[in-house]
Amino acid sequence: MRALVAILALVAPAAAEPKPSNGIAHIAINYTYTSFHQNALSYSIQWKDGAYRIGQRAIDRAAVDALFAALTDLKSSDRELRCISHTDDYPEYHVTLGTDAWTPTIELGSSSNCHANVPWNIQRDGKRYVQYSGAAGRALRALLVAIDPGNWKRGPDSPEASTSGPGAEEVIALDDYKQGGAQTSAAGACARDLETSAQAKQFFGASPRVKELTLYCDLAKSADCSATAVRADFMWSGLTASVELPCMNAKVAFTKELEQVRDFVASKPVRTAVKLAGATGVRLWPAWGTWQLEGGSERVPRMEFTPGTAAIGARSVGTRGPTALAFWKELGLDVRKLSHKDHGWTETTAKLDFAGKLVR
Repeated sequence: MRALVAILALVAPAAAEPKPSNGIAHIAINYTYTSFHQNALSYSIQWKDGAYRIGQRAIDRAAVDALFAALTDLKSSDRELRCISHTDDYPEYHVTLGTDAWTPTIELGSSSNCHANVPWNIQRDGKRYVQYSGAAGRALRALLVAIDPGNWKRGPDSPEASTSGPGAEEVIALDDYKQGGAQTSAAGACARDLETSAQAKQFFGASPRVKELTLYCDLAKSADCSATAVRADFMWSGLTASVELPCMNAKVAFTKELEQVRDFVASKPVRTAVKLAGATGVRLWPAWGTWQLEGGSERVPRMEFTPGTAAIGARSVGTRGPTALAFWKELGLDVRKLSHKDHGWTETTAKLDFAGKLVR
């Protein structure tokens, strides 16, 4: 009997290797960074001998489980989204999780340089999602520290020449529309409302004809990207304008700031600029909490308006004396009193009210 037991023990199959509770047996992590320097790091994690390992070195299983658990609070998405808040800092993460190296069941990635690299794009069970909370990024960072602390405890990369304006923005472009395109998309529906609503016609003085429109959200103002806005290009009282305004559920809204911009557009300095610019035209656009106006020739000075003020900054520069002479003359201003030399350039500057008078 003892001999039989011994024989059975020899031929009995070895105990099956325990499987990971989350079903993930292989994780591949690829990271690149582009700026004034470049970097590339790759890692392959395998479930082997009851543990997650890189080569023969075991990795803390809790760090892997935390990454798997962080894939929550997901919103459906029809495209990959990216948030850019500044320049010269472009990281990219791509992670696959699966039962083996050839059949990933989950993919997540980001090429954003906003906080926590949000949003994170996630594909799971054949469907596409986006996560704004940053939980996936934080869990991935903890896993990377466990894998490669030498690189990830402090780095591995920092922005070398990042720039941002006074109003911090973390902008995600959600959808685009171009004139003549279908108005059934999210951006197209906002364009349609802007072109057809009686409120828009009354606000702008005529029904806008949208050339281009981008639907976006600013994570600095709406952390979950639920509050959306548009940047629309159209002619506004003789100006080639880029205008930003909220658009929720395909309905545009008009803010107090935009009402002040409307007063700026109707001001004598702006109307004078439009009259003198002729075929070269005048552009208007928002930038870092201000509104900028610029003509296509030296006949029109550059102007800047900050909502909340009643003053317009105007400036023209020339290499052979004052420029925009007709503009200054139209406002009844003595260009000689407004001009000065600066490193060989003649700079003419003034602070004006909406009637075109000097602000003292």
